[in-house]
Amino acid sequence: MPSLSVIVPTLNEGESIGALLDQLARQRDIELELVIADGGSADDTVEIAQAKGARVKVSERGRGRQMNAGADIASHEHLLFLHADSILTSDTQLADALKRLEEEYEYAYHLAGHFPLHFQTDDVSLKASLRYFELKTAMNRPGTFNGDQGLLISRVLFEKFGRFDESLPFLEDQAFGEVFSENGVFITLPGMLETSARRFEEEGFAERVTLNTLIMGMFHLRSDYFFGEAANVYREHGAGGMINLAPFFTLAYRSLFSDGVFTGIKNCYRIGRYGTRNLWQVFLYLGDEDGLATYDRYVSKVTSNPLGYLVGMFVIGGWFIARWIRLQR
Repeated sequence: MPSLSVIVPTLNEGESIGALLDQLARQRDIELELVIADGGSADDTVEIAQAKGARVKVSERGRGRQMNAGADIASHEHLLFLHADSILTSDTQLADALKRLEEEYEYAYHLAGHFPLHFQTDDVSLKASLRYFELKTAMNRPGTFNGDQGLLISRVLFEKFGRFDESLPFLEDQAFGEVFSENGVFITLPGMLETSARRFEEEGFAERVTLNTLIMGMFHLRSDYFFGEAANVYREHGAGGMINLAPFFTLAYRSLFSDGVFTGIKNCYRIGRYGTRNLWQVFLYLGDEDGLATYDRYVSKVTSNPLGYLVGMFVIGGWFIARWIRLQR
């Protein structure tokens, strides 16, 4: 029977971890080792996990650090990293996923898999808007992977590609995805993971998307200045309700020019290049697969060059300034 170690990072997940562990216990046709990588929960997360038969590894807080610690005590050849609020959609989902990954080894060795996402919400309008994100999670373009989708990978490749970056306060999944995509191949696994749309519901769809855009831009720059302050700004202006974006725009501006004007201009060009290379996402949002085909066939050939990046810099800069000014009113 195939075997798999499932590693779940937790921090005060007492309300959700039991349901996930119960689902994992119902998985058929596969031997599972359940590892809870806890960051020092103050609730009953650890007690619930132990009562349900999971191994628990407590480490310093930080999702990347926790998942690495969980991988250290996992005993099987393949690892699956899952978030605590993930919901499986089939009792053979993990057996089917591992089978698909192993079948694909015939064509390429450097493989890792992820599941497409389905967002849970009763808001019809929000559900329509989230279809774009659901489409993205089924793709394997650079930059589309995130930890909500799960990560199925062999231990050998997890170690070979450097594990999770423990220096990052978050986005360790994006960082691993970038490194892996340079020399490896992501595949979409059969089945689907359901996940909550709670953040979009509480914070506002447009506000959350805008914040994610700022965060990914700063992540592309590897801005220590931004990420050193972002968590505090989020706690004060975003956690638990509608996001006030103005402080995040101010923080992003300061981050761009934190090392002087000349470096700031270089950073703006890098953001223009990053945004232009990801212009396909706009076409996907506006036209689903047809819009994406239009981008690949026509638009990318015109924009994927230094002039296109420069134009992108001015377009994104104009949007940034206009939105920032509007937020000040």
